[in-house]
Amino acid sequence: MLNGANPQETPPNPVRVTRTGNAVQIDTGSLKLLMGADMSALVDSITVNGMETAQKIVGRLTTTDGETFRALCDEVKVVDQGPYA
Repeated sequence: MLNGANPQETPPNPVRVTRTGNAVQIDTGSLKLLMGADMSALVDSITVNGMETAQKIVGRLTTTDGETFRALCDEVKVVDQGPYA
């Protein structure tokens, strides 16, 4: 429970999941997460309260011997389409 919220109350902005082409957007009202528009990024963008706070989030791992691995997004799949309350 965050900020004293009552888990029984319906949130003012239900979570919505929409797909446009390969891209999937998750929208909570105050937070928007875009994935799948650019398959070279794990997350394309994060917007909080209308302000874009992050772009092109990638996953990269470098081992202790210097070998580098990069996570790529093969597919974004919507398993259950909102809105969620």
